[in-house]
Amino acid sequence: MIVRLVLGSLLIYFGLRDALGYMGGLGAEAAAEAFATSFSVPMMVGLVAIYAELVSGVFILLGLFTRFAALLSGSLMAIAAVMGAANPEILTQTTSADALSAAGYPTALMTLSLVLIFMGGGMASVDSKVGKRLRKGRPARAAAES
Repeated sequence: MIVRLVLGSLLIYFGLRDALGYMGGLGAEAAAEAFATSFSVPMMVGLVAIYAELVSGVFILLGLFTRFAALLSGSLMAIAAVMGAANPEILTQTTSADALSAAGYPTALMTLSLVLIFMGGGMASVDSKVGKRLRKGRPARAAAES
């Protein structure tokens, strides 16, 4: 549960920072444009990445579709680590960044995502509550159909 809360909170924080420009962020349009310019990809790719980070963070924090959201965020962080190593300034927003420091943070988040992919959301997650209800309902329906 602690991994889920930490990862979800960090993804939401940086997702809001990129999407809405909070806490020194660029805002969605400027961040996507910087991403597109730095990596020669369409601006839409940057926008999708920004909002996928935010949405996956919300899902992970709630424990809703935890494994899928962790797979999404882990994939995003793997791409960010590779791209950050290639162009450190885009991730750190400084001109003196080295490749290791730029790739380190996404790599750490990717590792947390991998933990959630294999472990799931835990007992205090929406996934767990829904799963318990589904498991309780199956035998009752099977007995009622007989």
